[in-house]
Amino acid sequence: MQLHHTVGHDLLRDNGKPLGCYSNRYVQYIDLDGNLLEKSYNIGHWRALDLLERWAESHPTHLRIFVTFFRVAAGLQKLRLYHEVSVFDGANQLYEYINCHPETGMMRDSVVAEG
Repeated sequence: MQLHHTVGHDLLRDNGKPLGCYSNRYVQYIDLDGNLLEKSYNIGHWRALDLLERWAESHPTHLRIFVTFFRVAAGLQKLRLYHEVSVFDGANQLYEYINCHPETGMMRDSVVAEG
């Protein structure tokens, strides 16, 4: 059984800005013929780790994800999970946006580099 994306993922994708989420995408693996595999993941970009933690700990959409996960996972024989979080030093990041509006991605909080 595959765990599908949820209302919480859609909320972050469509209206994550007030929560600090720049973007959120549900990704499904496919084979070389384009057939969906029983493997998926979510990739999100957040303004700050504490904002991600706050959403995960207390937002109703994530609490529903959490409860549903345990209900579904109890019936699974084989389940492999992991979470990967990367935190980058903002002073060492460079992002280039071409022909995008100022509210695109991380541009919302960007600072124009001198020179």
